[in-house]
Amino acid sequence: MTLPGNDSYIRVPACTVTTPSPNVPLGTIRARALTGIGSTTGETPFPITLNCPKTGSRVSITLTDNANPANRSTALSLKSGSTASGVALQVLNAEGTPVAFGPDSSAPGNTNQWLAGTSSGGPMTIPLTVRYLQTANPVKAGTVNAVATFTMSYQ
Repeated sequence: MTLPGNDSYIRVPACTVTTPSPNVPLGTIRARALTGIGSTTGETPFPITLNCPKTGSRVSITLTDNANPANRSTALSLKSGSTASGVALQVLNAEGTPVAFGPDSSAPGNTNQWLAGTSSGGPMTIPLTVRYLQTANPVKAGTVNAVATFTMSYQ
């Protein structure tokens, strides 16, 4: 943006992410706790926190599956090196709705981008939950590791 008569200007960012890389340790579960394809267990809450000095910014977020960036489902792929099978992870928003993954883009209207809230001038928390999701039979016990990235959009 160019302002008439000004060579430069300072633009205050809408928000700053204060937990840029949340590490979410999942609890241990028994494979038999998953009772069929689509069953879930082991919910672990975690937040993404922001500082939004400007009031009224619409804060949207897109989660991207790091192991499979083309994934548009609600099942987060396991990283290579995970030894469990028949299982994935699922991220839920504050309403308890599974979040679908989308491309790593902050463009308004990005595929599977969702409104996390409106800033009120100060700290803002986006509460999320992750849980195990059975994706196939049988479930094989082992290690489960996954990575999702998030991209914020402020309007």
